[in-house]
Amino acid sequence: MHTGFPYQTGDDPQKVVVQAARLIHHLERISADSPYAHRSSGVRGTLLKELAKIEDQDRQMHGEDAAAGQERLQQMVEMGSGILLLAAKEIPPS
Repeated sequence: MHTGFPYQTGDDPQKVVVQAARLIHHLERISADSPYAHRSSGVRGTLLKELAKIEDQDRQMHGEDAAAGQERLQQMVEMGSGILLLAAKEIPPS
């Protein structure tokens, strides 16, 4: 069943990374006039930082740190998806 939630997270860490990258792009496009612009900017910045941390941890091979980073990234993807949905509801029908 499709819930309308644009980014469904799962157990695949690579899938979460790809979803985070796509979400960053979409959050960047939220209008500055939107009441969600400030929140989306903050989540976008956090997603960028978490992706950078995960890349660094992958290079250093720290399993526990990488798992914690993946969990934080997944939480931010879920938060950002919620903001994206709220902002999309503001768009008037054409």
